[in-house]
Amino acid sequence: MNSQTIGNLHSMFYPQAIAIIGASSKPGKIGYALLKNIVEYGYEGRVYPINPERGEILGLETYPRVQDVPEKVDLAIISVPAQGVPGVMDDCAKKCVRGALIITSGFSEVGEEGRKLENQVLEIARRGNVRVIGPNMMGIVNTAGKLNALFVLPKAIPGEIAFISQSGAMGNAILSLGSKLRIGFSKFVSIGNMADIDFSDLLEYLENDNDTRVIAMYIEGLRDARRFLRVAERVTRTKPVIVIKAGRSKAGARAITSHTGYLAGSDRIYDAAFRQARVFRTNSIEELFDVAKAMAYQGGLAGRRVAIVTNSGGPGIMASDACEDQGLTVSELDQVTVNRLREGLPRICSTKNPVDLVANADPERYRFAIETVAGDPQVDGVLVILTPPDAIIPRGSTTIAQEIVSLTRVLKKPLVTSWMGGVEVEEGIMVLEEHRIPNFPTPERAVRAMAFMSRFPSRKK
Repeated sequence: MNSQTIGNLHSMFYPQAIAIIGASSKPGKIGYALLKNIVEYGYEGRVYPINPERGEILGLETYPRVQDVPEKVDLAIISVPAQGVPGVMDDCAKKCVRGALIITSGFSEVGEEGRKLENQVLEIARRGNVRVIGPNMMGIVNTAGKLNALFVLPKAIPGEIAFISQSGAMGNAILSLGSKLRIGFSKFVSIGNMADIDFSDLLEYLENDNDTRVIAMYIEGLRDARRFLRVAERVTRTKPVIVIKAGRSKAGARAITSHTGYLAGSDRIYDAAFRQARVFRTNSIEELFDVAKAMAYQGGLAGRRVAIVTNSGGPGIMASDACEDQGLTVSELDQVTVNRLREGLPRICSTKNPVDLVANADPERYRFAIETVAGDPQVDGVLVILTPPDAIIPRGSTTIAQEIVSLTRVLKKPLVTSWMGGVEVEEGIMVLEEHRIPNFPTPERAVRAMAFMSRFPSRKK
């Protein structure tokens, strides 16, 4: 991708001035929701509603056309009927707008007539050097730039995961679930029909985005698979790329063609290509979130050897089984490590891996065990499991979490947790994840995330 495209995308994510073409004063209209979300999210640039029939919307002066805006416009957000988009794009080209989001649907996704209209819009945009995301999309988010240019309700919280979605509804669900799970995003893009800007362009832009540590995608089809894989192979040397590729079944592939107009392609070919490019393929939203969170918070593992620290034997056994299922190794601890554990733990505790601290384990016992096994040269990462100890140790799940947070500031190896239980562990989980320690409700999900982590070079310092 050339430097001009990088510059155009940067202007779209960090615009100094935005024109909302089709802005509305009526709640319930897309043009109203877009304007309201941008203003309420705290965007610090200038916003120009474009509506020839209104003098003011949400306290902002309106303009009849984008050419009437008294300064340069970096980003135009277009929400007018499909037949009106070519004329609006011509206005944007004459105004030298750098980038446009076309929210409007009714283009290639609806058939041949829509495709012709889409091509007409794209031809006008190219003549004017306007880069386009969409059409048939729901907007973008840049949390670092305080830009929420979406027409849906979920508000992304800041984080280090960039998410690109080919489905607007799926993207909406991801944002909503992310807020519920307290998982933040650096960027969010609803990519729509990909008439111009596609996955490869955004992947290249995000490669050098300092706010993004992990790139996640929901993909139904690729416009240029070879280019995508070439770019992904380079990007995955420094940042993990995680995808859900829908259309694994024949029924799913037919649905994709109906939904987007894209041919889904052979799933086995996609699978092989993703492996070659070191792209992590996940098969569910749950798995995507688990892997993205683990990679964003802790990075990769240097190897596949895991130490397990638990206060209950059963979950430790389940974690051991899961490690074997996922291709990880439950480390055989060095004798020096075992001797130190024997010296520092009560005799009732197991000093083999999994290290069972038994039900009355307090924060100090957890800290000692974790610190000891993490120092073992045979260990690449640590899984810490807790079943609710509060009946024995008041607020134990929280105080143990706080002790782990203190320890991980100096720990040199990745660590993930599984606080098992309900409301009694919620405060502890919040403590962990507020300090970038990924938690999972079951040992199996924690181990699955660690298996993905082992496929990416460790960045833990």
